[in-house]
Amino acid sequence: MSFQRELLEWKNKYGSRIAIQEMCGTSKSYEDLYTDILTYAKWFWKDSHKRIAIMGQTSYKWMCNGYGAIIAGKTVVAVDPLLPADDIVTLLKNMDVEAVFTDEEDKKLRKAIEEAGIVYHAYLKEEELNGGLLEEESKDGDIIVFTSGTSGKAKGVVVPFQDVCDNSAVLMEDIAAGVDGNMYTPLPLYHMYATVCVLAYLYKGKTVYLGNPRKIIEELAHFKPAVMVVVSAMVEFLLKNNAVGDWAKVFTVAGAKCDKSLELKTSEYGIKLQNIYGASEIAGVIALNSLDRGIERLAPLKGVEVTLEDEGEIAIKAPFHLTEYYKNPEATNEVMRNGKIYLGDIGEAFEDGTFSPLGRKKDMIAMSNGNKLYCDEMDEELTAIDGVEEACVIYSCGKIIAVVVCAADAEEDSVKKSLKQYNKKQPYFRKIDGIWMRKEPLPRAGLGKLKRNVVLNEYEAGEM
Repeated sequence: MSFQRELLEWKNKYGSRIAIQEMCGTSKSYEDLYTDILTYAKWFWKDSHKRIAIMGQTSYKWMCNGYGAIIAGKTVVAVDPLLPADDIVTLLKNMDVEAVFTDEEDKKLRKAIEEAGIVYHAYLKEEELNGGLLEEESKDGDIIVFTSGTSGKAKGVVVPFQDVCDNSAVLMEDIAAGVDGNMYTPLPLYHMYATVCVLAYLYKGKTVYLGNPRKIIEELAHFKPAVMVVVSAMVEFLLKNNAVGDWAKVFTVAGAKCDKSLELKTSEYGIKLQNIYGASEIAGVIALNSLDRGIERLAPLKGVEVTLEDEGEIAIKAPFHLTEYYKNPEATNEVMRNGKIYLGDIGEAFEDGTFSPLGRKKDMIAMSNGNKLYCDEMDEELTAIDGVEEACVIYSCGKIIAVVVCAADAEEDSVKKSLKQYNKKQPYFRKIDGIWMRKEPLPRAGLGKLKRNVVLNEYEAGEM
């Protein structure tokens, strides 16, 4: 079913029920959602550009511009506006973008985009939208989102928007299952995790509160949502600042490995934690834990088959997935093989059909002594040590190096002693050979994924 028809079905089913709210005062019903997006779609239908970038923070205007263009059959490239201007221009050129629609008012960025021969356009205004609702129906366009990486390495993941909707419709049944209430997210819609969760809650007929990560405490106090779609670092921040009340029932987290310690912290507040495992390549969510079980065992969504292959690599067979990495056939062939998707993760399978992701295959290092080092596992153990704010391990010149960031109130000498005690309990092939007490936070991608290679490169370049 096209997204245009999905909107019509929501309109007929949920009518005047509130679909979207924002702190700025936006309050839109399901009827409004249908009317507004199809009004934007009419404008894009007449526009000659085929490949359009939408660049902005999460907002109702982002949804109207982006989803309107998709319904009009355009390919929509979802761009992070917080990237440096040069990186943005590089991504736009790599994706053959013809026009950019944005809420950004950066003159330097506008100049750089226009000098690249790309049309720069502010989000559509009401006075431009006088053509009525789109009556024609075409195949939904594709959406392109990016893998983590620099502008030169980030891959454009091409996903049919129909697959995104199909993933969201299945996710609807499992996300925060059994918990009645509305959902809040401050996460950007240029990330697939946020997009499918927003759509899943619209399929449910609930209200979605779109937020701003810089105002998350204020917004939660105002909206009082039952379900919060966030990342682990946000959960830590909210608990640390006592920013949740008895209205909070569930945190869903994704983007980085979810530690068991976080589940213990949320349980102290009476809040359930749902660990979501997914990827843009699979059009959203692959698996998640049920709320009556711990976060370590994930069950695949309906229609998704997860198997473990050589060295425990996770292979996924699903009806929704990418069609390609744009203009990157080598990478496409690497991730799509034998009718399955290989994301480069390793895992552990259980007899009940659940599984547990253990980390990146590239973070499973075959050491010179013939043993394997599972970096994510060791990262978690080191981070659990008293006085450690965050930590990771790297493997350099045949040595395991612990990279440690101390908590603000911790004494470095005390942390070093604890690390030595930890080391004494490790088998010979897991013993730490060196410690880097890092002053700056560990570099991470937008959803909290550790950039281990950046840490390794800094270490080997002597930037300590």
